[in-house]
Amino acid sequence: MWKNHESKQNSQWLDLCEEMELAERLEKTPRMVEDTAIYGIDSVPKSKIPLYDYSGFGVPVFLSEVFRF
Repeated sequence: MWKNHESKQNSQWLDLCEEMELAERLEKTPRMVEDTAIYGIDSVPKSKIPLYDYSGFGVPVFLSEVFRF
């Protein structure tokens, strides 16, 4: 995992690593690594985590069939 909060000369570290194909930007659609879904999320203050709206995140097909989301 790569935190994207640090910047270097007006560029973000993640952007630099992505250009070198060392990292990829995660989004609301899951990136599957074997049977684990990994999502990207912007920084959310700890106090706001219980209030965060997770409804926009995609559900992996194998989970939606099992749990009927």
